[in-house]
Amino acid sequence: QLLMRPWEAVELVVGTAEASAALAGHVSDGFLDVAAMVDLAETQAWVRLDFTTGTALWAEEHGLAQNMAVTANEAAQMSIFVGGLSLAAGTYTATVELAWWNPALQGSDTATVAVHYALAGMPLLPFGFNGTALAWSTVMVGSSQERFLAVANEGGGVARLQLEPLDPPFDGPSEEIVVAGGSTISMRFACSPSAPGTRTARAWLRTNIGVPPVEALEPGSSALGDRYAMELSCSGSQRPHVDLSGFATGVFLCDDDGCATQPLEPSAPAEWDNQVLDPSSPQANVTAEIVAPAWSERRGCNGLGSVAPAGKIVLLERGDCWFSHKAMEVQRHGGAGLLIYNNGNTSLLLMAMPFPTEPPAIPTFLISRQEGLALRARAREGLRPR
Repeated sequence: QLLMRPWEAVELVVGTAEASAALAGHVSDGFLDVAAMVDLAETQAWVRLDFTTGTALWAEEHGLAQNMAVTANEAAQMSIFVGGLSLAAGTYTATVELAWWNPALQGSDTATVAVHYALAGMPLLPFGFNGTALAWSTVMVGSSQERFLAVANEGGGVARLQLEPLDPPFDGPSEEIVVAGGSTISMRFACSPSAPGTRTARAWLRTNIGVPPVEALEPGSSALGDRYAMELSCSGSQRPHVDLSGFATGVFLCDDDGCATQPLEPSAPAEWDNQVLDPSSPQANVTAEIVAPAWSERRGCNGLGSVAPAGKIVLLERGDCWFSHKAMEVQRHGGAGLLIYNNGNTSLLLMAMPFPTEPPAIPTFLISRQEGLALRARAREGLRPR
């Protein structure tokens, strides 16, 4: 006779009214949460007994006990089924007890078989990951620019990802990527244009999403599951690009005796400066009077009616709208350049723009709040700083 002992919680509920730790969370104001107890019982009965051969067999409901007859000097097989839809990820243990009549002992003899079951869970990518867009700003022909895509595994099982080969100018990881449950990795992509023009491609990412749990653990299982699409876009350009490490770029203060030989620190450029401006052109090398609008317009997000920006460098405070929005507003009023002073102590190396298809066309730099407020005071007092 084969006996199972993972059903003790159910026997306890039926056979006694005494308080038990197994009932914790399932009794409220003296009433038993039957649905919760059924779920608990189904969860605990994760091992079931069955037979693949033999006759004259009978089994208790749920496969918790089996009786079978075995002919002398012969063998019979028994299968153990493990798992269940209501199981959470984790490690489970149980025992199968075997009892038979031993004539030598004139009684029953027993043996115990331990069963261990580790449930890793299923991998899961975020809703909306399919169709993810990855875009590059303009990349100079003959160079390469990287972009990184964050991939989060929101499931409990190991996710395996395999990027299908990409055609130039795009490139990405060639090896299968493993993402542990509940963790995030970064996938590296690169665009290396060999000619001017915009290139687009659809990248396909094979995964083990939807693969049965045991098969999903195997290397190469990414070829068996769902495919996810990613849209790639990159533009190659022959236009000169500013190399910030090779050019003396920045904000230089001038007076009647000339301009300073060193720029203000910091002088953080804008992302569009090295996309639409030739560093040798007059548009990129502006020396002009600095004007600052009234305090109510100090951030320049809703107009510049208090100053005449045409041909001048406008000084604005950071905040309330995109850097590029401020630059477009100054450009719309004929301004030759834009200085933005910080609204706090945070530092930036580059001012980004949210819409790379519509960049401003005037040079823009971010300076410290201290320098910005000093320049603003001089400009508002009519001292005409440059």
